Amino acid sequence: DGSGVQLLTTMGRCYDAHFTPDGKTIIFSHPTDGNWDLWKMSADGAGLVNLTNTTDNLEDYPVIAPDGTRIAYLFGWYGGFEIYTMKLDGTDRKPITSREIDLQPNWSPDSQKIAFTSLRSGSWNIWVVNRDGSELAQVTSFGSDRVADSPIFSPNGKQIAFTTISKDTAWEIWVVGLDGSNPHKVVGTVGTDPNNSTYIAAWQQGNFLIGGYQGRWDPYFVAEGGGEPMRVAASEKDDKPSDWWVP
Repeated sequence: DGSGVQLLTTMGRCYDAHFTPDGKTIIFSHPTDGNWDLWKMSADGAGLVNLTNTTDNLEDYPVIAPDGTRIAYLFGWYGGFEIYTMKLDGTDRKPITSREIDLQPNWSPDSQKIAFTSLRSGSWNIWVVNRDGSELAQVTSFGSDRVADSPIFSPNGKQIAFTTISKDTAWEIWVVGLDGSNPHKVVGTVGTDPNNSTYIAAWQQGNFLIGGYQGRWDPYFVAEGGGEPMRVAASEKDDKPSDWWVP
């Protein structure tokens, strides 16, 4: 409901925070000496640990598998941007995709698939792959007139919500079947200004958690079938949600 706000980090520039399934640990990204690394801490902000601590690569966009066993994340190097996974202690790092421009991974509810956005088709589309890197498949098939990114699986794993923009719209939220069927808009802009935007953060219990932009970012809930976004009471800060926690 927006109450009980707590400051957990004082490092500055901490992004893409996600809870582990038990709600006890948070994984997030933070730049160290100019390079983005993945960090973890307890839910109260204690016990900060740099999980990747590399000097010549980028690690960003961490998301934790629902079974709590692995983190999927963006690995950037001079050959491109790839999706990697690793254990929650930072060990056993493995590439899932390779030598393309693949970004923004997200897990299926059963922890068996990873959705991500990619430029490998020549335009920005949503793709899925098994957690071991097998059975790579394209989900959306937009051309250069539309960008699709930030995929989020539905709670039953049969659909994917994503953030998208075209030359004629601001950022919107769409949904598509896992097989690529029936891509359609669910949430447009918040408010009445067509220049406002929305951004998908999570999908649980019949609702989307979104970022809504009306001069600044605020968290909103909106029903998965669409409708009027409901703003979560927040401060006057520019707040864009990453995750929600249902204990």
